[in-house]
Amino acid sequence: MFLLKQWASHIQLSKQVEAMYADLNKYMKRKVVDCLTKMVTNYFHTLLFLQIYELVIIDYPQSCDLIDDFRHCMQFNGNYGRTEIVNHLSDEIEHRLLHVGAITTEVLEGYAKAVECLRRLDPTCVIMQRVCSLIRNYVKQRPDTVRCIITYITGEKRDELGKQLTKKKAAIIDEEELEGGVNDDLIVENWRDWTADPQDAVVGKSRRFRQNADVFNMLVSVYGSKELFVKEYRQILAERLIKSWNREPQSEMRYIDLLKLRFSEGELQQCEVMLKDIRDSEKIDEFARDSLVGFFPISARIISSFFWPTIESEKFSLPKTMMDGLEAYSKLFEMKKASRTLKWMTGVGCVQMDVIIDGVSMSVSASPAHVAVLAVFLEKEKWTLDEVANYIGMDKRNVKKRLEWWQSSGIITFSAKNAECDSDLWCLVSGQMKMDQPLPEFDAEDESSDDGVEEDAEDIDSLEQYWNYTKGFMVNRQPMKAEKLQSIYRYLMFASPGRQGPSLETVTAFLQRKVKQNLLTYANGFYKVVKNP
Repeated sequence: MFLLKQWASHIQLSKQVEAMYADLNKYMKRKVVDCLTKMVTNYFHTLLFLQIYELVIIDYPQSCDLIDDFRHCMQFNGNYGRTEIVNHLSDEIEHRLLHVGAITTEVLEGYAKAVECLRRLDPTCVIMQRVCSLIRNYVKQRPDTVRCIITYITGEKRDELGKQLTKKKAAIIDEEELEGGVNDDLIVENWRDWTADPQDAVVGKSRRFRQNADVFNMLVSVYGSKELFVKEYRQILAERLIKSWNREPQSEMRYIDLLKLRFSEGELQQCEVMLKDIRDSEKIDEFARDSLVGFFPISARIISSFFWPTIESEKFSLPKTMMDGLEAYSKLFEMKKASRTLKWMTGVGCVQMDVIIDGVSMSVSASPAHVAVLAVFLEKEKWTLDEVANYIGMDKRNVKKRLEWWQSSGIITFSAKNAECDSDLWCLVSGQMKMDQPLPEFDAEDESSDDGVEEDAEDIDSLEQYWNYTKGFMVNRQPMKAEKLQSIYRYLMFASPGRQGPSLETVTAFLQRKVKQNLLTYANGFYKVVKNP
């Protein structure tokens, strides 16, 4: 600008230039600032673009501020780089998240973060729809997806997703129902807020579904329909109410009230009946508590079988004292509920009791099947496996599993056959021999019958075909738990018709076999490949 003044003075135009100087100075400064702003914005945009996977999948929600800055950068540059973001993020997700080594819960966690973060980055939700469809199509192929999603929604993220349900009360819309249906642009209630879709919007995909999508809706959409979600939720709700020791109908009822904001009441009617059964059961318990004098306390779950999913119950003979108490409870129920009776599922539930041996007492919570196995030792102190199985009418494999649990509890000991005894014996301990050791944790989810299952050795041998893959997968990675390898084997076996994948016990036995063969090391629950064994 100084040179401009000199030139104007030289040609005798100083007055004219002086009049324009102020405006010209502002114009030049604005141009310089705009140019520098665009350069800095483009540079910042490039930096965030290279870290998009970390911002979306790993660091969110801590990266919220950077995502907001990224959105402003795109808007300032006329939505520059949207296609590049979708392509780059999709490639990163495919290579770093969607692989057999990632367990299903990790994939679902990434999916939920992608939904929330990309909605924040792009309010039109086009980027979210294009990227998340990649994750959704992949996770649908996993055999444990359905159970993991319902556990994720109703367990791990229950409170967080519950807040989302109250914030947004729009009903869940099945995407397939909208495709090929009404034109979203012609919906009357949206005409005031209508804006054109971005150029990269997926043709044929419903705008209404896209803009109504949040984490809850997107997770439910993985099922393909609301009916499948409700069916699986009903199954898990039944397991919680029947197999858990502490009933929480109030908590479950509050969650169903939240679900009604997205589902119609008719879709959740069976779940409401299930909770009503539990509340009614508590009233029957109160009535029976004062009348069952001389019997052990009973807290029953009386269910309406028509509204509940099928519940598997193992069959065996309970001790006579327990059966007498259940029969007395049934008579009281028939007195209160005329023309109705009870059919007991003795294989389901929990028994809380004190085990007293030679004056030493131990409080125990165990399943009725465990109690039936232990009760035989009231008749005599030494039994063979076949004798126990025949006495209570239980499969030998299940009897052995329960005897081993009592053995680990320090209440029963095992004596292998020898020269003095021609058969294996299970014996009741005496005094404080082992009863001072801590009880192993008991989990009702593990209480399932093994009737009709092939020998464990065959299941373990079937994993040998995957050993070379397992070794190659583990050799350059951090030590792994058996649970992660189980998810990998289930994924590999999913293509085989009729195969459900190995149980955790089978995978653990297979890995322990490799430890004995000096092919793996085991420490603190983690397995690692032995290099150059």
